[in-house]
Amino acid sequence: MNLRSNKQLLAMSAVDGRLTNIMDGLALTFSRHLRDNRYAKNGFDGPACITSIAPPLPPKECVRMPHLVATQFSPVLGDTIIWELQTEREAEEWLGGPLTGQDFVEGNLGRIIKLRQEIRSGKLAKTEQEKELQYNLSKGRYLSILFVYQHIDLFKNMFDETKLE
Repeated sequence: MNLRSNKQLLAMSAVDGRLTNIMDGLALTFSRHLRDNRYAKNGFDGPACITSIAPPLPPKECVRMPHLVATQFSPVLGDTIIWELQTEREAEEWLGGPLTGQDFVEGNLGRIIKLRQEIRSGKLAKTEQEKELQYNLSKGRYLSILFVYQHIDLFKNMFDETKLE
């Protein structure tokens, strides 16, 4: 992870020994996107280490963080989960607080993706929690993993009361 301290490195993706594919390009592109957004918001000047679409086993000093990426490999817009490795300190700086609810988030990625699809299709806002979600998103936000962590209690309540899968 000490490569991340290189200020000239703008994007980084960890790929195993197999041949690369389109998803590896997506990981590299998303790494640059995260770096640019984090630099603009809080001056973080290191690249994001995006690994793959398979959840990685993080090294001891790291945590894994899923990210939802809108993809269009067919006529239908979909979502792909890609993973980032961060130190816990980096994750907490990015989240703006302690890293809590990681097991909950990882265990509900399918539900979170289904919510993104419902938001896109205009099929949300049946329950009070869904109305609250729409209200929070109407403030210039979109349903990202950062948003989920920042509103973790809302998602815990929502998933207790609705059956999305």
